[in-house]
Amino acid sequence: MKNRQPIIIHYATLLLALLMLGSAIWFFILFSPDTTIFLYPELVLCLGSAVSFWFFFRFDYPEICHIRRVSRLSKCGVPARARVISIELTGRYWNNQPQLAYTLAYNHPKTGQRIRGVTREFTTLLDLPAARKGDMLPVLVDPNAPEEFTIDMKRIRS
Repeated sequence: MKNRQPIIIHYATLLLALLMLGSAIWFFILFSPDTTIFLYPELVLCLGSAVSFWFFFRFDYPEICHIRRVSRLSKCGVPARARVISIELTGRYWNNQPQLAYTLAYNHPKTGQRIRGVTREFTTLLDLPAARKGDMLPVLVDPNAPEEFTIDMKRIRS
């Protein structure tokens, strides 16, 4: 995760969308609807705001949630071992690093319940052959929500 952009960059998209929406409202209030303005700037700003909101919730928000989940689980997660069921490329790349969807099966450390879940992780091209179907990987499991987990990259690299 050392190559991820700072989380503030993701919030910049949301801030841009809010500023554009605020500008559209300001234009609408400033110029009454009777006045004809070339290209209707409030309409252009509303469309730009809609595109910015779509971009934020489509690309940035899932990444922010993932960063928060990994951070939270690295502090309070319970270590466990998970068997790799399958690994697939998702088609997303971050700084030329592919995102992989890992389907893993593990026993919850506290309850012993067998859980199967999917997590998506960006990996370097050097780490691509590190895990194969049937391998055991270290994971961090949320003790309160057994379906939430992440691959423990620190234990893999050490």
